[in-house]
Amino acid sequence: MNHIAIVRDPDKNEHRFYVNGRLVAKDPDSYRVPSQGFQICGKEYQYASEKGLGFKGYLDEIRISSNVRYQGEQFTPQTRFSSDSETLALYHCDEMKDGLLLDSSGRGHDGKVTGATIKSTDIIISGQYSQSETTPETAIVSDLGVAFESTDQYALIEDLEIDFTKPFTMEMWCEPFAIEEPKDRMSRDVFRYGPIAFSNYHGPAHSNPRWQFIVAPTPANSKVPVDEFFGFKAIRDTRNARQHIAIQWTGNTYQFFLDGKEESFGMITRKKPDKPIPALLKDYHASGQWSTLSFSHAIADLHSHPFHGRLEQFRISRGQRYNSEFTPERLASDEQTIALYNFDAIENEVLKDFSDNHHHGIISGVK
Repeated sequence: MNHIAIVRDPDKNEHRFYVNGRLVAKDPDSYRVPSQGFQICGKEYQYASEKGLGFKGYLDEIRISSNVRYQGEQFTPQTRFSSDSETLALYHCDEMKDGLLLDSSGRGHDGKVTGATIKSTDIIISGQYSQSETTPETAIVSDLGVAFESTDQYALIEDLEIDFTKPFTMEMWCEPFAIEEPKDRMSRDVFRYGPIAFSNYHGPAHSNPRWQFIVAPTPANSKVPVDEFFGFKAIRDTRNARQHIAIQWTGNTYQFFLDGKEESFGMITRKKPDKPIPALLKDYHASGQWSTLSFSHAIADLHSHPFHGRLEQFRISRGQRYNSEFTPERLASDEQTIALYNFDAIENEVLKDFSDNHHHGIISGVK
């Protein structure tokens, strides 16, 4: 599910186009504002010599406002729109009655729905909606990064060595996709580096996926011994939306931040630790040389499968970056940065390091 926003800003004489809260394009405000009625979507149109086809897909919510709601490079989209004094019309697409799409703003701008159906909480436009059981062989590189959806799509960076015994921060912008899993226990790998395997996991104890990472005394890019790992699992279900994730090793324990707020998590292990957790983790971090970073590269252990979602950016830094709540921004390189990868800037299957350290990698199955 994507959040789309088009903003007309007369003060800046421009139109801005946002996808999932991120500014992706802007143009001069040179368009004629039509005076006729408003058509949401789905119907074929004819404009001068141009003919367009109707939209096929599903709609969740639509809001039209009389103000400039969004400024700057990015914002956090609401999960459900609400009406306020600036709302001209608001349509929750699960609120349909007798063929009418009801206006929840209270202004009475109800609309007519023709030939569409409701599935779950959305209106399905132009035919039946079904989720494909196949995945593309080639991922698409866009302004929003790379969508990983099959075993043929992954990235590898070799010879990327850091000292895991000292504090570090790993963070990314990503968007996990909703998917009907074929098994009751599935771990979808996002990245593996050093002793850390970070995944979107669901298991018998909870039907929806949750972020999880494990730490082991062997490289995460190899088979992890069943009884030798310690893990952390978020206590809330994963949101299927664009989000910022950061994990930090403080030298004694891990911290997990989601969209700038520190999250609580549960501990997972296969046996009772034989020493205090901080000492155990320190031993794991010091147990070997770590050099390979991988993205969506599933390993045949712990029910591992490729990530099903979009990666936008990933950064590794020396030290702790965050000590309190913060507002996430687009990741940039600075003196703390060890490596920075922008997944919207891939050429010839090269995943470029945008720091000054030249830790470039390869990425397979993208175009």
